[in-house]
Amino acid sequence: MAHMKKILALLLAACVFCTVGIFAATAAETDDAGEEVGADVGITVHYICEDGKPSIYYWNSLPQNKETSYPGPAMIDEGNNYYKYTFSTESKINFLFVVDGKQSEELTRNAGEWWYKNSRWYDHDPDDIVTWDRTDLREDSIYFVITTRFYDGDKGNNVHCWDDQKANNSTPTPPGEATSRV
Repeated sequence: MAHMKKILALLLAACVFCTVGIFAATAAETDDAGEEVGADVGITVHYICEDGKPSIYYWNSLPQNKETSYPGPAMIDEGNNYYKYTFSTESKINFLFVVDGKQSEELTRNAGEWWYKNSRWYDHDPDDIVTWDRTDLREDSIYFVITTRFYDGDKGNNVHCWDDQKANNSTPTPPGEATSRV
């Protein structure tokens, strides 16, 4: 029995050791903000600017904490009021656009290619024409709401059919009406 307790204690210790090792390895792969290091890297930012030539001031980049001096490097002119800047080794960065001394709000982006137009982010060029695929809607749910009850403000217009009333035809009583007829 004592021999069995020792074996169980060793197995329990091995499980705890493996669990701690897994947590330590996971923690080593993330930074302080919980972002995975070594995952996707590289951020390209396109800025649509009609007011002048922008520069980009950035700070607090991940995985290394890079920062530039204000107002930052000039962005590359792509033509048609598009400007671009690429961060090749970053997975996350804080920045703002500076145009003729005016600066945008503080912005943050993760790895990928991004377009900023009219204070809104896009994951594709917003000027590209989007083609939509035709889809078969026969199996999709389409909700249609019909309101069947309203406040009855004028009971005088509660008739089944005006033509039946003119022809003195017997008509069923509308809902909510008295059952006696005149």
